[in-house]
Amino acid sequence: YLNKRIFDLVTHLDGFDIVYLEDITAQYTKLHSVNIQKVIRNLVAPFLEEFEQESVDVRIMIKDDYTDINNVLINYKLFSIAMYNLLDNAAKYIAPGSKLDITFDKIGEEFSLKLMMYSYRIDQDETELIFEDGYSGKHAISTGDGIGMFVARKALLLNNINISVSTEYFNTRTVGQNTFVRNIFILN
Repeated sequence: YLNKRIFDLVTHLDGFDIVYLEDITAQYTKLHSVNIQKVIRNLVAPFLEEFEQESVDVRIMIKDDYTDINNVLINYKLFSIAMYNLLDNAAKYIAPGSKLDITFDKIGEEFSLKLMMYSYRIDQDETELIFEDGYSGKHAISTGDGIGMFVARKALLLNNINISVSTEYFNTRTVGQNTFVRNIFILN
């Protein structure tokens, strides 16, 4: 519990730097070649208990031998901040008893990392709005302040990585009185 709270605090402080500092220091611009599977496993670990409480199965569908030869060039600190915010939102909005699937593909220097889940609906007119400062989705049920996805996008853009969301409106699931759709967050 304490490790998770320390992780939360450090990430929030770093996120504050990214959002509010005009001059991003060298700690945020230096790139490293990393094995994305190992990075994802490290970043998912602090959230596993939250996912388990909701009976969510987290599946990192990335093969060891594939990422061993397909490293990616990222700034780890920026990427960690972005993934923290994405995973924090996933833990809040994912359908209980469902799955969070994480996949990775790489062609040349271009890569695609996808987080796929059944979560609260993101209306078509919100697919860009959810990345704006202070905007929470119409169907999001949370006490959040709408800053998580904004911080995630800003951190990723500083890392030369784009983020978008694709929603499969035809792919719905009802749990209790809540309706969830399959949302795919794409980093490339």
